[in-house]
Amino acid sequence: MKYFKKSEFECKCCRELPADAWMNIDALVGMLDSVRDKFGRPIKVNSGYRCEKHNRKVGGARNSQHMTGEAADIAAEHSGYTNMTAWKEANKQIAGLIIREGKFDQLILENVGEKDLLPQWVHVSFSRRYNRGQVLKKVAGQVGYQALTTEEIASLIGPNFKAKN
Repeated sequence: MKYFKKSEFECKCCRELPADAWMNIDALVGMLDSVRDKFGRPIKVNSGYRCEKHNRKVGGARNSQHMTGEAADIAAEHSGYTNMTAWKEANKQIAGLIIREGKFDQLILENVGEKDLLPQWVHVSFSRRYNRGQVLKKVAGQVGYQALTTEEIASLIGPNFKAKN
């Protein structure tokens, strides 16, 4: 763990972090440290591991990867941004870096606008077993998730990106 602390991933309600969840978080942080290196600025963990009670309280999915330590909700640290749009652009950049990294199970751009891909935060998961590379968005005020189009993913990763073989 180069940039993150174990305490950032503890459950917000009970401060628990079971050993099996910690092993999953440790694997997730390996990817996040690489992204943080490339981003060059602090990334905040809004939510890491969640106990079942806390997951229910925040309206998490019944089978949320947060409950196994395989997921985190992250965003750029607020300080240093002059306005909300600049901060959301930074979150979009973080999402693009995760996609470029190519080592994730699920990435969700959370609370984007109907016509933009500017997230309030990024949900990212990583599995030590199998990673789907699924990219979704949650539009603010709408129910459900939508898969990103090829064009939307291209806008996140940039025109000069070459996928790893």
